Amino acid sequence: MKFWMAPLILSLLALPAQAQVTLSNDQPVQISSDALEVLQEQSQAIFTGNVIATQGEVNMRAEKMIVHYRNSGGTAGAEGAMGKGIERIDASGNVIFTNPADTAKGDFAVYNVDKETLDLTGNVLLTRDKNILKGTHLNYNLATGRSVLTSGGNTVAGQKGGRVQGLFVPGSEK
Repeated sequence: MKFWMAPLILSLLALPAQAQVTLSNDQPVQISSDALEVLQEQSQAIFTGNVIATQGEVNMRAEKMIVHYRNSGGTAGAEGAMGKGIERIDASGNVIFTNPADTAKGDFAVYNVDKETLDLTGNVLLTRDKNILKGTHLNYNLATGRSVLTSGGNTVAGQKGGRVQGLFVPGSEK
């Protein structure tokens, strides 16, 4: 199961990567939260309250994550409700993606497993060491490594449109 966006930040900052963190499809994903609700008929698992998902050295945190899994066409059992895999994960409320070198923050994220894309919206903030990028929408294609950070246009309620901003500090990259 492809689940994480490990190379996300490494490619976004357009700086030489110290060591790229990669994840394998056979690594387990651990999710913890204050509460879990499974909606079998909607093929959803809803994690709420300090949700932390971890795979290897990569973490995703949010106030809420909704895991949309493929309909297995049966009942939960040995194959399980999520036995057919995850289609999409929606994360909301102080969304934070981290790996050992980088951090990406936003208000809302949608990870589409089939399309291998991540959309992070809201107050998007990308950091590596002292280098910072800001915008309102990040689209990252995991298959191609292409990322686009924009600001303005489609803004989140309460935000003013604007320009993408970057701060690059010489010597901050080890």
